[in-house]
Amino acid sequence: MAWRSEPVRARFGVFQSMELLYLRHHGQGPKRLLPHARRMGLAAGRMCLGLHLIVAELMARLPSAAAGAVAKAVGLWVPGPRARLGIVDDLGPEAIAAMLNPIAPNPEDEGTHVIIEQDDGGIPHVSPDELEKRRTPNRRRTRVGGRSSRLEQRRARRGRRVDRLRRATGDKSKNCRMATIYVLYTLHVHPDGTVEGPLNRQVFGGTRDKAALQQALLKAARARGWGTKPSIYLADGASTHWKAWKEVFSEGTPCIDWYHVSEYLWTAADAVNGATSPAPKGRRARELHKEEKRRVAKERSTWVRARQDELLVGKVDSVITAVRALEDHIGRTGPGTRSRREKIGSALTYLDNHRDFLTYATVGDIVMGTGVVEGTIKQIGARLKGAGMRWSVERAERVLALRCLHLSTKEAWTGFVARVEKAHEAITSLHVPAISPTEVLTPYKAVKKAA
Repeated sequence: MAWRSEPVRARFGVFQSMELLYLRHHGQGPKRLLPHARRMGLAAGRMCLGLHLIVAELMARLPSAAAGAVAKAVGLWVPGPRARLGIVDDLGPEAIAAMLNPIAPNPEDEGTHVIIEQDDGGIPHVSPDELEKRRTPNRRRTRVGGRSSRLEQRRARRGRRVDRLRRATGDKSKNCRMATIYVLYTLHVHPDGTVEGPLNRQVFGGTRDKAALQQALLKAARARGWGTKPSIYLADGASTHWKAWKEVFSEGTPCIDWYHVSEYLWTAADAVNGATSPAPKGRRARELHKEEKRRVAKERSTWVRARQDELLVGKVDSVITAVRALEDHIGRTGPGTRSRREKIGSALTYLDNHRDFLTYATVGDIVMGTGVVEGTIKQIGARLKGAGMRWSVERAERVLALRCLHLSTKEAWTGFVARVEKAHEAITSLHVPAISPTEVLTPYKAVKKAA
């Protein structure tokens, strides 16, 4: 036992505190104990709990470097990059628990209709094997006399480049891990027909245990009236979304995103009334060409608007028949015939496979698009898809949970703070652990640290 000066890290800087230090000479447990640190209420890394929460909120809003710069600009003290990641790892499980067990909003502030929107978003991913490979030092290829020649190195690089396949349009990146995002909110439909909302938005997201995520969402939705109030489930045409509706959220009325359906209608119309030939030379010829372009655009717009009007009154079969009739306007042979028929065929397949979800005649006056979840995914991507960002599965889950809490109602973040404070008060150990995540030192880093 001895007195020792130890740092205490708070919001506005670091100061030294004289504390009793207990060293362990035998037995199991921490090598040293600082009882006064726990009595002062310090969290991991000898920081005040408020500093942990500030760092967690900054990391939910901004990349790590930007979070440090903002804190420095306003006069706050925040730990270094590795310690900030350690705080995310430390509070991440509480953030996930708070996201899966949200606080129900005040019923007086709720709307008359309950809405669930679903979509997917990619998160740049780094596999454990690649992460371990990055932690090991580089190994140079050598030959029997020393280092390999420049010609051999160039051939090796060329061979790696040939093995790398180019992604086609619409293909997902091999380093992308898909996250399922749900947004739960309510809309208030007034007697005069006007719609107010979204109200009390709650965001759920995850990449691994999607079944647990769906059950947590269903529990929160039922607490807000899912199945008893008029309920609507919105998604795009992905088969996984409608499988989730059938198995979990079937109490709500399904509705496919209006803008995805309209996009297929415009594509089918373009196959017949597409772009005209390039503008010819001559004043009179150019005027005739402009008139032809206006006529084609008007015909395309008129055809699409007519199909949309039919969807709004529930005439799905009439829309499918009209799209199928477009094939009669395309010849059997000729330049571009195959691609034009494929566009019409894609629209027919999409409409026929989702005919049961084109319920605009029922819900069209309330909500038809997935704009809320689309905007949410963009905000999540702004945090997790920055330049050079690659996430492990565990840390991506934690940052995603913090981001979802930040994008939800104010009560969601308040509930998270309450959970963190309760867990901190329940700690009985006198040991204050370090906060920085563990790092496997390469030989170079080990020598540098020893020096």
